Amino acid sequence: MLNGFKLVRENAACAGSEDQPVFISKRAKDKSKKQLESSFFRGGIIEGSPEQEYCRPEMVGASFDSGPGCVVGIWLALRWKPSNGRVNSTSIACGVPCGQKRWDVKTLSDDGVGCVDFRPKPTTILWLISPPRPERVSDHARIRPAECQVWEVTGKLLAFKMEDDGDFHIILEDLTQPKTTMVVEIPDTACQGACAGSHETEMAQARAIFIRTFGLPTQRFHIVQETTLVTVTGVAFFDFKHGQRGVAANGIELHPVIGFKLGT
Repeated sequence: MLNGFKLVRENAACAGSEDQPVFISKRAKDKSKKQLESSFFRGGIIEGSPEQEYCRPEMVGASFDSGPGCVVGIWLALRWKPSNGRVNSTSIACGVPCGQKRWDVKTLSDDGVGCVDFRPKPTTILWLISPPRPERVSDHARIRPAECQVWEVTGKLLAFKMEDDGDFHIILEDLTQPKTTMVVEIPDTACQGACAGSHETEMAQARAIFIRTFGLPTQRFHIVQETTLVTVTGVAFFDFKHGQRGVAANGIELHPVIGFKLGT
């Protein structure tokens, strides 16, 4: 069942798409009407189809209930059309589209997530950034062994901001090597992928702790003036280097962060 959709059955290949009207409030509350209309529903899985086919939605009707400055609820009628793509039937669609490059790996919603050892392994920022960058970084495949391990590091918090995709972009400095930095990122669990990932709760908790401690980041970098140590737990991830501030020499990050605390 896809919570939040009123599905209008059109094609037997998309089995399971009977009418199921549901009122949305949780996922819609932070999005404007325009954002919802343009990007909220780009794809989904109809669970129960013999072929588990990927079905593209076509919005055939919608009404919006507006609150002060935002949409607080939405009624939708969608018509699901099958495409030729096949996907993992466990990746039930939810949330809003947020990011693109390696997004499923970033949010633990990729097919290879089963390789990840979620027992945190303590290490240092210096150790993580020391190996050379992999020659090839795939859009969807994990890079073994680094991306199949949860790591825990303690570092000096230098700066943070909110990215366009909703991630908290956090820059940490190694405790023994000044100016040796790496990025750690906490996804927004209202996003596609993150909301369907295997550790949505931990991501949400880490994000909530960060907000309680430092406030909600804006899209401008906040520079931390006082010496502030934090301990972060997350899955290793090699990002594409595109001039991002604080990026490690080899592009490694902890992404997603699934644990965050002040101090050591």
